[in-house]
Amino acid sequence: MEIEDIKNLSIVLKPVVEPLIKTFIQPKIDKLQQWVKKQNLKSEVANRLFENKFQNYLVQTYKDCLMINVLVFPNQQIKLKEIYQPLTIRSTKDHKSFKIDKDPRKLLKEYDRILISDTAGMGKSTLMKWITLSIIDTSLFIPIRIELNKINNENTIIEEIFKQIDPIDQSFDKDLIIKFLELGSFCIILDGFDETPQSDRDFVLERMKSLISKAPKNNFIITSRPEPELTSFGSFQSFNISNLKKDESLALLEKYDQSSSLNIYKDLETDINQNLNQVKEILVNPFLVSLLYKTYSYNKNIPSRKSTFYNEVYSALFKHHDLSKNGFRRDKKSKLDIYEFRLVLRRLAFETAKQSETEYSINQLTAHLEIIKKKLITLDFKTSYFIEDLESSVALFLKEGIHIKWAHKSFQDYFAAEFICAHEKKNELISKLVSIKNASYINIIDFIIELEPQCFRKNIEFQILNKFNDFWNNRYQEFKLNEEVISKRKSINFGYTLGIVDGENSKFQDYINLFENKENVHKEYMPYSLKIGPKNNRTLFEIYGITYDQMILNLIGAKRNNNYLKLIKGEKNIRNKDLKIRIPKTSPNFMDDSKSNPMNKLKSFDTLTKWLISSLSRPSQKNYQLDPQKALKEMEKIQEEINTESKIDLMEGF
Repeated sequence: MEIEDIKNLSIVLKPVVEPLIKTFIQPKIDKLQQWVKKQNLKSEVANRLFENKFQNYLVQTYKDCLMINVLVFPNQQIKLKEIYQPLTIRSTKDHKSFKIDKDPRKLLKEYDRILISDTAGMGKSTLMKWITLSIIDTSLFIPIRIELNKINNENTIIEEIFKQIDPIDQSFDKDLIIKFLELGSFCIILDGFDETPQSDRDFVLERMKSLISKAPKNNFIITSRPEPELTSFGSFQSFNISNLKKDESLALLEKYDQSSSLNIYKDLETDINQNLNQVKEILVNPFLVSLLYKTYSYNKNIPSRKSTFYNEVYSALFKHHDLSKNGFRRDKKSKLDIYEFRLVLRRLAFETAKQSETEYSINQLTAHLEIIKKKLITLDFKTSYFIEDLESSVALFLKEGIHIKWAHKSFQDYFAAEFICAHEKKNELISKLVSIKNASYINIIDFIIELEPQCFRKNIEFQILNKFNDFWNNRYQEFKLNEEVISKRKSINFGYTLGIVDGENSKFQDYINLFENKENVHKEYMPYSLKIGPKNNRTLFEIYGITYDQMILNLIGAKRNNNYLKLIKGEKNIRNKDLKIRIPKTSPNFMDDSKSNPMNKLKSFDTLTKWLISSLSRPSQKNYQLDPQKALKEMEKIQEEINTESKIDLMEGF
C-alpha cells in the first residue's frame, strides 16, 4: 500500500475491519439490548451508530500504527511493515520464546496477561504498534493501545478509551462502553509505564489495576523499562525482549538502507564484520542499530562506546544534510551553534528527567525553556524557534497532536548525564542521583559510568565496595557451616534476596509492600522479579529483591572487563523436592542472616542459596556478583588512587 492510499484507509481496510465488527461488536450489541432498554438509551446508539464508531476507530488505530517516526529518517514517516524486524520475547518464568511476526495468535491465546519489561531501545513501543496491526489483520481481538504517559487525574484510562472510540461528538453513553469492555474480546495495551511522570505514578497504577479487575475477560499487555512497581502485577506473565542476533541486526540495517537513497549497507556490513568486537554490544539493541545506521551515513565510522555513539548521533542530527541535494543545509532558526544548542538540551534533559517527564504541551515546554534561558544568561534565543529546531532541524523531538516529546527517552538520559558530568558540583550530583535509588535513573547512571569513569569510580564504586566489605565481615557470623557454603550465601545475598510464601489465599501485593517497610531488614532491596507456580503440590510465590547497588554493579559488569565481578551462572540439579523448608501462610520469609528464619535451617541452607543463584542465571538479562577477595583488592586499589590524586599539585609547572 502506497502512502497516498492512507487517505482512503476506510475503503482499503473494509474487508479487514468488517469481520471484527461482525465477530466482536454485533454479538455484544445483541447481548446488551435488554440493558439498553433499562437505561432508556436510544436504540441507534446500540445499533448501526455503534458499529460505525468502532469501524472508524479501527481504521484510525490502524492508520496510527501503520506509519512510524524513525530517527534514521528525520521529518519523515516510514511504513512500519517495511522496516519491522521480527522481535522475539522470552518468558522469565518458563523461558518459552515467541517470535512476534505476522500472527500473534499463539502468544495471545496462551497468555491473557503479559508484562514486557526491558531496557531502553529494545523496541517495546514499536512492538506494540506491530502487535496492534497484527491483531487487526488476523481479526483476533479489538485492540486498544493506551500510551500511559498521557494518563493522569484529568485524563484517566477510561477517559482515554472514550476519546479513542468516540473522538468527535462523544455521543455514546460511557456506561455502554464500559459494558462492552466487561464483555471482553478486547486486547488492551498499556504502553510505556516507565515514561509516566513520577507525580502521576500512583494514580496510573491504581487505574491500571482497576481496569484489569473490572474488565477481566480481556487480554492485557503492559510494557515498561524495569520498574519495581510493576512486580505488583502478580497475575501477569513477565517477558523480556531477546537481544537481536547478528543476522537480525544486519537484516534491519538492510531494511533501513532500502528505505533510504544512501546505499551504504554493503560498506557498513563489511565494517561490522571487520570490527565485530567493537560493535557487538550495539548490534543487540534495535534502537542502537538504527542509530548505527544514522552515524555511519554521516561519518562512515563505527563508535566504540555508547556515550561516543550518542555524541556522534547528535552531531549527525545537528549537521544533517540531504546528500541527494548537493549538501543543502537547513539553517537553525534559533541561531544557536552546535555547542550552544547542546547546553540548552543538557539543562532541559536534566530538569525534566528529575520529574520523569518525557512529553510536554507546547506551553509546558516553553515554560521550561524560559526558565533555562534565565539560568544560561550568556545565550539569547527565541524559545519558539528553539522548539521548532528541536522538531525539524535537529529532529530530537517528535510532535504528536498538541504534544511534543523526546524522540527517545535514552536521549533525555544521555543529555541529563552530560549536564551532571559537566557541572562544577558533579561529585555531589552523582552521589545524590545514586542515593535516591530511582530505577528511572539507571540509564543516566549507565552513561555517567562512561562519561566520568574516575569520578564515578572514586565516589560510587568505592562506596559500594566498602558496603560489601562491611556486609562480608558482619553478616552470617553465627552460622556453623562449611566456609564455602557461607561464602556462597554472603556473596549472593549482598545484592539479591529471595522471599517465599504460600500462594493459596494470599494477596501478592501485601508481600511486595514489605520491601517498602523501612523498619525491616529488607529495606535495602527493591522488588526485582517474581515467579508463581506449583512446588511440591503447592502454589508458591517466589519474590526476588535486588539492591540499587547491585543494579549499578550489573551495569559495570556489562560495560567493563572487571575481574572482581563475575557473571552469575546457575547451579545444576536443583529440584523442587530439595526445597525442604516450612513455607509460611501469612507472611514470606526473606533471605537474611537471622538464625530463627526457616530459610536458614541447616538442612536447606545451601539448597536455597543455589536456588537463588539458579534463578538469577538468565540468558536474556545478565546478573553479576562480587568476588569477595578480588573486590577487597579493588577497593584498596581505588583508595590508593584517591590518595595519590590528593597529592598531585595541578599548579606545578605553570
